[in-house]
Amino acid sequence: MYEQGDGTMTDDKHTPTPEAIDKEDLRYWDNGGKTVDRYGVVWPDGSCVSMSGAPFHPQGFCQHGNSVFEPDCEEHDGDLYSFLGRMISFNDLPADCQTVVERDLKQATR
Repeated sequence: MYEQGDGTMTDDKHTPTPEAIDKEDLRYWDNGGKTVDRYGVVWPDGSCVSMSGAPFHPQGFCQHGNSVFEPDCEEHDGDLYSFLGRMISFNDLPADCQTVVERDLKQATR
């Protein structure tokens, strides 16, 4: 187990393990295809995942990481993450990207 900066524990260095979190607690981004990591998901603790529209494809992309920004600041939904593109909803993500989020949520709450 690893301790996150906010004191929560995780099974690995990238998957948060808060008491209760669901899809509505995350922020979703789409840069319109400007880069291979078109879609971004930011967790409340600053953890993130970037992925292509086909993250399970052999030529797809899916990478977890940690944001360098303070996730709970007032700009969380605004200009702070604007480099990721425009905010979208979970339902706007491609089906495979939704699967990545659902798997991460399942992993985080076990």
